[in-house]
This record gives sequence, structure tokens and C-alpha cells, in this order.
Amino acid sequence: MIVNLYEDAVRRRAKDVMQQLGMCECEICYDDVCALTLNSLPPKYVSSTGGEVFSQLSINTEQGQAEFMTALYSSAKKVHDRPRHKAK
Repeated sequence: MIVNLYEDAVRRRAKDVMQQLGMCECEICYDDVCALTLNSLPPKYVSSTGGEVFSQLSINTEQGQAEFMTALYSSAKKVHDRPRHKAK
């Protein structure tokens, strides 16, 4: 099985960031935040448990976390400013 390690991390953190920004948390906005974030980060694909552990270490560095959170907040702000659905 091949997975992008960022995908799980983005999905876990996106709702928290959306709540912090006070934005819509509907499925459309959530999916848009996740997609924009994943498209802005370099993929971290692994196909084994050993590869996953090694890659997690690089993601969990201070620099890796800063890049990850910057991408996530930037994407959430874009979706918040221009949601694809009508205002509620």
C-alpha cells in the first residue's frame, strides 16, 4: 500500500485550523482546504512501515512542522476568503 503521509496529517488538523479561523466547516470547504494544502506540500509517499517511520521523523522536525502549518493556514484562509458555495 502506498500512502502520502501528509494526507492523514492534513485531514487530522484541517478541522482544528478551520475552527480557529471561524470559517465554514462544511464538507466542500473541508475538502478544498485539504486539497489545496496537499497540492502545496511536497508529497511524502511511503510503501512500508520503515519508510513511514523515517519520513515521519522528517515531517516532525521544527522546520517540517512550520512548513506544514503555514501551508494549512494559507489554504484555509484562501478557502475562507473564497468558498465555492453560497454564503449561509
